[in-house]
Amino acid sequence: MSEIRGRFLQSVQKRWFLVVLAALLFGGSYAHAQLKPVADAIPRSFVVASVMFVMAASLEVAQIEAAWRNPRAAFLATTVNLVFLPLAAWIVSRPLPSDLAAGILVAACVPCTLASAALWTRRAGGNDAIALFVTLVTNLACCVTMPFSLWLLTGASGGQLSFVQMALKLAELVAVPILAAQAMRRLAGVAAWVKRWKGPLGVYSQVGILSIVLTGAVSCGERLEGLTAAGTQLVGFTAICVVLVAALHWAAWLVGARLALHWRLERPDAIAVAFAGSQKTLMVGLAIAVEWGGLAVLPMMAFHTVQLLIDTILADRLRDGGLLPGQRAQGG
Repeated sequence: MSEIRGRFLQSVQKRWFLVVLAALLFGGSYAHAQLKPVADAIPRSFVVASVMFVMAASLEVAQIEAAWRNPRAAFLATTVNLVFLPLAAWIVSRPLPSDLAAGILVAACVPCTLASAALWTRRAGGNDAIALFVTLVTNLACCVTMPFSLWLLTGASGGQLSFVQMALKLAELVAVPILAAQAMRRLAGVAAWVKRWKGPLGVYSQVGILSIVLTGAVSCGERLEGLTAAGTQLVGFTAICVVLVAALHWAAWLVGARLALHWRLERPDAIAVAFAGSQKTLMVGLAIAVEWGGLAVLPMMAFHTVQLLIDTILADRLRDGGLLPGQRAQGG
């Protein structure tokens, strides 16, 4: 019994972020009235911009020069991330309530993750230079691509934000912090300092993300307040989100992997296309989803959780020699 308890505690310690995220989602929704003053006091824009700055400061952009040797892989991953996923999300979200559908589309239109795409690509034996390249391109371009995609698919750019307002907001929260962080890395000693303080900086980023999760959870609670059996409704909506975003993420991963092999890309490059083409960043998605309010934050949180779980399994399988979908065994 003690061994089982020890394994359970070890698992919780390793995945504390997901545990706290789930607790904030349900706790913030149920106790939204009590937590609303706390949520309103959180400086959302500052938190998002500072977290993006900290995460971007750890990116070693010099590595992406290797991605230019095979631009087809980076182009394919970017296309899957910014074109295939939003279109697929538009199809599956049509029958859903308006704010939940908007959340699905926001989750599909945000850029690639700043860190985990490269980490999972490297873990699976892929070319992480391509993943880093896609990360930078999609994040720097999101101030144009995201409002355009949302306007095209929903007729609105971002809840209460117009197209121009959303573009400027994303430039302020994403593009400027990334460029500033990379500029600072060029100063003597900064890159080494960031590497030395990687642990505490990572904790700050995670705490910042969780604070934005709390604001979204309170918004969910307010949306559900007028519904009967609100707790059942929240569980039901969450289950729907998990199923849909898992299908979207898995479909994008498969499409990226198969197209990469069809284009005769090398296995490491195909792995990078699969992961970078299908992953989405939580922080940017939450920052925009809270503008819609209501249930719009649920799909983004579900997408983040699902991609962590699915991609861990896929990366470990590929690391152990598993084949990509459609890949033939050598000598077979």
